[in-house]
Amino acid sequence: MYLDVWERLASAVEDDSIRESALGGPDTSARAQVVWRVRADNVKERIGHINAEIVTLNARMQAIQVKQPVDAAEIGRLTGQVQVLQGKLTDVTKLTCDGVTGGLRAMSDATLRARVKQSDAVQDPCVQSPDAKYRGAENRLYRIEVHRGGKVWDGTPDGKKTAATFKWSRDNGSGLARWLPPQEGDDTHSIRLSRSYSFAPGSWEWVELTDDAIELEGQLGQLAKVAQVDGDTLRLTDPAAIPSLSRNPKVRRWDHRETEDTVLFDGAIPIKEGSGQWLDIEDGIQVLFEPNGEYVAGDYWLIPARVASGGIEWPVEKDAMGNPRQDANGPVMAAKSPQGVEHHYAPLGILDVEGNTVNIYVPDCRCEIERSVVCPPPAPAPVPKP
Repeated sequence: MYLDVWERLASAVEDDSIRESALGGPDTSARAQVVWRVRADNVKERIGHINAEIVTLNARMQAIQVKQPVDAAEIGRLTGQVQVLQGKLTDVTKLTCDGVTGGLRAMSDATLRARVKQSDAVQDPCVQSPDAKYRGAENRLYRIEVHRGGKVWDGTPDGKKTAATFKWSRDNGSGLARWLPPQEGDDTHSIRLSRSYSFAPGSWEWVELTDDAIELEGQLGQLAKVAQVDGDTLRLTDPAAIPSLSRNPKVRRWDHRETEDTVLFDGAIPIKEGSGQWLDIEDGIQVLFEPNGEYVAGDYWLIPARVASGGIEWPVEKDAMGNPRQDANGPVMAAKSPQGVEHHYAPLGILDVEGNTVNIYVPDCRCEIERSVVCPPPAPAPVPKP
């Protein structure tokens, strides 16, 4: 067993007590809330998962070695991944306090690149010149968030059910409202909201239905397609998409949608990896997921897009001399790790559960902090001046 601690963004939707009453309803601020959970990890299942990854990587190395010429760089990279997994396996199999959290990751190892694409000239007078690169009319803070964790799609029909996917928002996912209890007369397609100004019809199609219990367990909400916005009510295309939620249910707006070039899996965009797999977001912004990442639901990246500069705020890759790297398309944008969520772990104890019997290997893994408090002597009384 171990303690899992992380920071969670909380707005007035999660905690109404932080709402500023002077604003008369809307609240534009948020808080960073430190939350924790006591979790139990099945060591046998984790060992099996790590062993399966090692077998997969070894099979890929064998497939590369039979081809000529042998890709030595790829062999070296895969060998490094196997060594990392073997180290994790050693940590997990240790029935010690250090081994309890040894195989857990504080952050996902997935990485993302972002760029703005130079587009062809456009004739529409309502669209900014493509010379500006970022063609949006407003400053935006794009949020790229992993919806379903795991590996990329393997190309099989069954793989669609487990493939890693992502969703995106042009305003950092701030389109959020409470999901109010149904009233008499509500149909099975409808969801009533505490506010509707973030859900204007015609500009988007997908929402995420979730609650505090789902978020605190690190699970993903259910994506549902909106058919119509009627005042403070959303009407969904499929009534079966409305789950039963009870612990502060809420609705979050996302801005991705299905197009001729973008196919959705269960309402989210499948993650594609590798060189050339740049995915269009909108207004010239593109993202690329680096190969062989392990995607975790909730991983996110923020991309500030600015009209004044005509670009995005994203670091550029540096060479050995510290100079920005360039290729035929201009600066090479850096691959960034997720900006959250970072988890911190502390071991609590090791149990062996066999039916109704519980054996304690290590009674207590908690750290005890010993300290002695030495109070300073009282300050001397001030001497009155003559």
